Amino acid sequence: MTEKLLHSHLRDFHKNDCGFFIRCNINECPNTFPNFNALYVHRHRKLNGAHNFSNPPLPNNYNAEICDDRETELLNFPEGNNSDNSDSSLGLFILNLRANTNISTKKLNEVIDQMKEFVEDAVQAALNQINNVLKTEKYQIDLPQIVNFDAIIENSVACFKELNSTYKQDKHFLKNFNIAAPTTIDLSRDIITDIRNEEGNMNYKIQDKIMIYIPLKNIVSNLLQNKSIRQMINVKHTSNTILKYFNDGLLYKNCNYFAEKPNALQFILYYDELEVCNPLGSKAGIQKLGMFYMVLGNIPYKYRSCLKMINLVAIVKSSHVKAFGMDKILQPIISDLKDFENGVELFTSETVFGKLIALTGDNIGVHSVAGLKEGFTTLHCCRYCMAIIDDVRQVSDELATKLRSVSVYEQQIQELESAFGTERDEISKSYGINRQSLLCNLQQYHIIDGIPPDIMHDVLEGVFPLTIRLLLTKICIDSKILAL
Repeated sequence: MTEKLLHSHLRDFHKNDCGFFIRCNINECPNTFPNFNALYVHRHRKLNGAHNFSNPPLPNNYNAEICDDRETELLNFPEGNNSDNSDSSLGLFILNLRANTNISTKKLNEVIDQMKEFVEDAVQAALNQINNVLKTEKYQIDLPQIVNFDAIIENSVACFKELNSTYKQDKHFLKNFNIAAPTTIDLSRDIITDIRNEEGNMNYKIQDKIMIYIPLKNIVSNLLQNKSIRQMINVKHTSNTILKYFNDGLLYKNCNYFAEKPNALQFILYYDELEVCNPLGSKAGIQKLGMFYMVLGNIPYKYRSCLKMINLVAIVKSSHVKAFGMDKILQPIISDLKDFENGVELFTSETVFGKLIALTGDNIGVHSVAGLKEGFTTLHCCRYCMAIIDDVRQVSDELATKLRSVSVYEQQIQELESAFGTERDEISKSYGINRQSLLCNLQQYHIIDGIPPDIMHDVLEGVFPLTIRLLLTKICIDSKILAL
């Protein structure tokens, strides 16, 4: 097996493995690299292009036993490419551009057209050079009389014609790549007036209000086809000394669902809103989007934060959330979560179980999903305790006030749902609750103990900056120990 074939094999089957790092191993070099480009630069700069490796370069988590028959056949294939491989390579290149860059559809298609012209010119130049060599007295062969240059050039760029539009690209991705295709969910259909036509009559058009949803079943099915992820999920991660994993906490140990199904998937949902246009202009908020993401708690935390492990679940305009309510948006997600609680049969005919263990995000986002007040000016604004708003900035010990509980929450919900008009508004403001969340309909999950604080928003963007500001004020201005 040549080194080129080995690199092709690693690139095709292992580069997306969790924690992928490839070892150099040339002259027993111990350095590791996250990608092949870094390895090539290391070879040519540090090792002067040496290729005499005592052991072949392998990823740090490589295990030859997990390669299936299809991979073994690839290793024994002769070097070379065909049109199908060209289509797949170009398709993967386009998919990476669309996924990892902000290139527009128009610009992407322009790049494809320019690449097509470049390949045509390169193939034409190569054929001309070969023809010039064969026409010499040594060979006296006229290549155009033997082969059709135009047909060769046409065949070399055939893959570009199959991928020169967004429709063709999407069709190719669904056919050749393991993609969890999004679905469109209609929220409403409105008839709106458009500009007047030449005759002075008003034009009407239909405007669909939609949300984009990627079914959890498709996401999980794709994840479990990755052998590294499957291996990590099958291992029960625990720590005997510190609270390191969800499995170490009381929520897991006291949960009957996980006692019966210890290998069930642990779903963590994240919700946040983002502004895709200028957030400071007069049009701010019009194109604001609400985003749902999912990550599996079964995956070790050092891999869980990798971008490839964070899966997009749903996209919806924030204006639609306000118009139709968060419960309307949550319905397809809740439906899939309930299916996983009862078991979902996936591609291998195996039944996979799963359960929501946490909802996280910024405070406003999770309060909107959980049905709590988002303004934080209510009498009891904290979702963890019943401290009044005047004490929130002073109380630092959770024993100094009464923590919220599931039983108290259910009692407050009953009071809220039995009240009407002004009385309902007063109860809502007093308890800091707008409605009962659909998340509470899931098995053994409740928003009272299922929404952990988010360290980025609460600590890194909240407590730490304030603490540092107060510390610098005390040191530099009040005590004048340091001068700015």
